[in-house]
Order: sequence, then C-alpha cells, then structure tokens
Amino acid sequence: MIFHLIIFFLVIINRKNFNFQAALLVILLGATYLSKDLNKLGHKNWTTFAGRNYFDDNGTFIGVVYAGPNLFNSILGLIMCTIEISKMLIKVKTAEFRFKEKQKKKQK
Repeated sequence: MIFHLIIFFLVIINRKNFNFQAALLVILLGATYLSKDLNKLGHKNWTTFAGRNYFDDNGTFIGVVYAGPNLFNSILGLIMCTIEISKMLIKVKTAEFRFKEKQKKKQK
C-alpha cells in the first residue's frame, strides 16, 4: 500500500516533468502486465511467506492489491501528460499565430 501511495505522490509532484511521467507510465504498465506471472509465482510459493493461499487462478487478489492501484496511477499519469501536452500545444499555436500576424504586418 505504501508503494502505491509513493507512486501516487510521485505522479502528482512530477506532473510537469513529461519524461519522468512517460518513464513511470511504461514501468507501471509493465509491472501491471507482469502481475499475472507474479500471481503464478505467489500461487506456487505461498507457503513460504503467507498463512493462506491468496493467489487464486483468476488473479483476483493480485489484481485488487497490486495491479488495480498500478492501473489507477498509470491512468492518472496519462491524464497529467495529456494536460501538459494540451498546454504545450496551446502555447505553440499561440506563438505561431502571433508570428503569422507579425509577418502580415511586415508585408503591409
């Protein structure tokens, strides 16, 4: 749980750092993809670290405890990246519009 909170705060704090967001998104989605294999590993070796076998064949436990929060943080990071890209696009288009207006004034 603490891991997911740390990732959540990293997503929020670094929301303007596009490269960090992109790298974190790839890592989180990769970790989520590997959660099925992690569930199989937990299902085989649950006696070494748990008193009950939480790792069923469907992966419900690993999905709720591990993959679900990873997906939430990934979607949040993707939304943050989209917002930053939108802001950047607005700045570029505004600068392009101003440049074209200056070019028109110079021609007259």
